[in-house]
Amino acid sequence: MAQGMAGQVLEAFDKLSEADRMVLSEEMARTGTENQSFSEGFVPSSVRDLLAGPAFLVYYGPAFLQRMNTDSPVRRLEILAEIYRRARKLWPASSDQAGNFVTLRIDAITIQGKWSSSDPDLLLLRMCSNKQAVLERRPGEDPKTANVKEENTEILFAPDVSDAVDNYGICSQQEMIQQVSHEMLSTGRWYRKVAFAFLRPAQPGEIIVTIVDGKEETVNTAVEGDYVVQANTRWKENYILSYATTSAAYDLATPLELPHGREDAQQLRRDGYRCYRSRTRIRALRATESFLRQHCPSKKFMAKWGTPCSVEVDDIIAAQVSPSSEVTEIYRIEKTVFRETFIPEQR
Repeated sequence: MAQGMAGQVLEAFDKLSEADRMVLSEEMARTGTENQSFSEGFVPSSVRDLLAGPAFLVYYGPAFLQRMNTDSPVRRLEILAEIYRRARKLWPASSDQAGNFVTLRIDAITIQGKWSSSDPDLLLLRMCSNKQAVLERRPGEDPKTANVKEENTEILFAPDVSDAVDNYGICSQQEMIQQVSHEMLSTGRWYRKVAFAFLRPAQPGEIIVTIVDGKEETVNTAVEGDYVVQANTRWKENYILSYATTSAAYDLATPLELPHGREDAQQLRRDGYRCYRSRTRIRALRATESFLRQHCPSKKFMAKWGTPCSVEVDDIIAAQVSPSSEVTEIYRIEKTVFRETFIPEQR
């Protein structure tokens, strides 16, 4: 990509934070072709061990590294890493998307007039279809007050990209899968979800904050086809699931009547929720102190949709397991929520 700037860019790569180097190494190693990976030794093992997608094609990416103007190569690579990071929030990695790719157009900071990372521009990465996103400039707009919640949009504020620092040391979803799969499959127990839940179709771009016992667990942004789930627990926590996950986890064909006597029944109906029976099965381990020290010392790891997920001692580390006994997702369930909604499966 860098061509004549290759020497400076390679030197700058070694100066990046570990988090940024890993993002670039993983995302640029994805092929976008099913069952295909680059040779062992050239790409991170996390990419070869779990083929996932979609891959990202950064349109005008080479020009971004070749036309630096007054920017430093390190700064340009930091911004490129953040573009990949934000795109992955819009398109969470999954094994069934390994054969697909998405185009990320960054013309706005490459060929549309002069631009430097020192410019006070708000940059937005906006999903304009299921196969393309566009980087937009909004000069002079404050990223703290910008109203972009209605769109499938991620904010990238170039002069002050803080997420890379904030997320430093947080285990990625693929790293968690790689680290705990053997323990999960060998000593984890099967559990079945017995509680029903309330579901409604999500609005694309809707942001859902999951709060349990007054603590923010994670944040997710809905895309077309997603569902919002309100758990039938004392906390009534909300979270987002993709259509594929929702249809596998709940019997969408046969909605149930809302339980009689619920004080919030009218509000649930007004908000568009319907009641569905769960058919979720998970493999689960308890997050002991030694488990967290070994696998998750920061007590956070990246959820499948790309945002940090907090975990505490005695919470449950849950896994989705494929029919071929492959761990496909790791997530956390708060301990009281787990006790209220899951029972051991008799096998």
